[in-house]
Amino acid sequence: MTTHPNPPQWTGAFVRICLVNLFIFANVHALLPTFPFYVASQGGGAVAIGIATALFSLASIAARPFVGHVADARGRRPLLVAGTLGLALLTAGYAVAGALAQQQG
Repeated sequence: MTTHPNPPQWTGAFVRICLVNLFIFANVHALLPTFPFYVASQGGGAVAIGIATALFSLASIAARPFVGHVADARGRRPLLVAGTLGLALLTAGYAVAGALAQQQG
């Protein structure tokens, strides 16, 4: 009986994808708890907070079939790279928006 050695799990690609996932989920989980407070600061009440949060979730669910189709048609890697770059730019936009708000106030 021949046994095949297990390939190493901790490869460079595995570590990179783990880091990307860490930063993506840290970004999402930093946004979600503060989102209701943002809606409230813009004058929204409890109903507006609930509707905005529900729409945030529904938009995510509604986009998944389209994103899946694009991933199948164009490849997953280009979509992952484009999404990660877009997320990084949008995250950097928080710093820009904060700086602009300080200049205005």
